[in-house]
Order: sequence, then C-alpha cells, then structure tokens
Amino acid sequence: MLAWWVTGSFALLSDGLESIVNVVAAIVAFVVIGYAAKPADADHPFGHYKAEYFPPSIEGVLIVVAALLIVAEAIPAIMAPRLPETPALGLAINLVAGRHQ
Repeated sequence: MLAWWVTGSFALLSDGLESIVNVVAAIVAFVVIGYAAKPADADHPFGHYKAEYFPPSIEGVLIVVAALLIVAEAIPAIMAPRLPETPALGLAINLVAGRHQ
C-alpha cells in the first residue's frame, strides 16, 4: 500500500488491497477454526462447527469493499489520466517488500 501511496499506481492499489484481504481473511479463519473446534456444550449440543461458514462470507465482503475502493479511485483517474509519480521509488518499495515475503 505504501508503494501505491507513493506512486498512485492502480496496479499497486489492487495488489495491496488483495494482500490486506488475504491477511484479514487468514486471521479470521484462524480465530474461527479455533472456535469451531470447541466441543459441544449446553448451548450448542451439536458443537460449534457452523462457525466455519463465517470466514468465506467475511472474505467475500472484503473483496467487494476492495473492488469498490478500486473503482472509486479509478473513476477520477479515467477522467483525468496521469502518469505514476516516482515510479522508481515504487519499484524499490516493491522490491524490498517482495524480498521479505
């Protein structure tokens, strides 16, 4: 997201939002799987396994939000196109970030 902020590149915006969606979805899935693994109790006689349906729903909502953010940023750029600012700095940020993955 820093590289997008520096350059204004929509490719970097979509890549950054995808990464955020993936990280948030993985965290939610991790938490929910722990909850779903709990044994049955008085309030949930068949267990907590249905909680596993929430992470895909949350990820779907996050994808829609990311798409709306991309569209909101893209429409003004379509009306008034411009070149990315400081592309070399954006590439350097991506290079450093890519090495740490």
